[in-house]
Amino acid sequence: MHFRPVPMNKGWARTIADWGFDSFYSFYDLSNSPDDMEEWLDPKNWNDTFAVLDERGGLVGEYSFTPRPDGLEIGLTMRPDLTGKGHGAEFVKGAVTAAIERYPHDTLIIRVWNLNKRALKVYERVGFSIVSTEKVVIDGIPFTFLVLTWRR
Repeated sequence: MHFRPVPMNKGWARTIADWGFDSFYSFYDLSNSPDDMEEWLDPKNWNDTFAVLDERGGLVGEYSFTPRPDGLEIGLTMRPDLTGKGHGAEFVKGAVTAAIERYPHDTLIIRVWNLNKRALKVYERVGFSIVSTEKVVIDGIPFTFLVLTWRR
């Protein structure tokens, strides 16, 4: 499968916002947080956010990029029905390629929920390495995230 990032638009943002993930992965559903949903749907926040299309123009995910002092942070979401089917490494490589083509950073950063072992395996396969952990409280519940980096 080929992945092509294009500028985000209202229709694609709404579609992505409505995606629901299987039980364990529902942690990532935007519908869980009205504040996150509102932020996601605001076009002012799309400067560094891209819809990802397949070779037929179908929406398969999104990439977002946030410049940080220590590197460029990548956020990504793959359409729920495509996860766990062997497309992850190519999808992440697509994000890395898009980041390198668009931004001058030598270090790329991804944060992942420590219980998401499936995503962690993919990130490590693509060349990301765990550099630290972060404790985050979301809606009063503590979570641990792994911080991974990739360097040119």
